[in-house]
Amino acid sequence: MLDVDQNYGTPETPKPFPTFKECVAQDVQNVIFNSNEFAEERYIDDMIDFSSTVVELSGDSEKQKEVQDIAKCLRTLYSTPIGSQEGDRELGINPNIFVDKPLPVAKGLYVAEVTEKTASFEPRARVVRVDWLDSDVLHGVVIPKVVYELV
Repeated sequence: MLDVDQNYGTPETPKPFPTFKECVAQDVQNVIFNSNEFAEERYIDDMIDFSSTVVELSGDSEKQKEVQDIAKCLRTLYSTPIGSQEGDRELGINPNIFVDKPLPVAKGLYVAEVTEKTASFEPRARVVRVDWLDSDVLHGVVIPKVVYELV
């Protein structure tokens, strides 16, 4: 920061002006932080671990083979990034729709995405709700748990 008396040295040996970076560093040092608070840059694609999505069937079913097949299809659908499947580029979840969004907004967009994709790619199932499992609470990472029912 600038000295209050604005002593910049003599004309023969002038003191350099502080850079913007130095001013910001000084301002940061002057701010008093709560020791329990921290600041960290996180991106929403790191916060929703969609590759670990948990799939759960609501209720019981007699058709175990079909149920297992539907669960496998849903796990594949929810853990595949859109555009990565050569046979069908629309298969999968588009993580770009919830990047850089606040976590509550990203969760809502994720629910809409899995509901729409389930209706499009797995007509034998319907999304009932999405629950959220804490994965890394300190950093706000959550794992979606998609609860579905057979149609």
